Amino acid sequence: MTHIVNGQHISAMPPITTISVNKFNVAFTDEKGAKVVSFTNVADKKQFVRWLISI
Repeated sequence: MTHIVNGQHISAMPPITTISVNKFNVAFTDEKGAKVVSFTNVADKKQFVRWLISI
């Protein structure tokens, strides 16, 4: 599945096994391996984490 943030396509394939969050970064592990996504504001980060949890 793909999520678009600020024109950037972020792909995540279930199952999501781990999620780690700090102020502007989200690290997660999906079927394809570990990924780190950086955000410029907290609102975008929160929206992405909600989407990530829902898939």
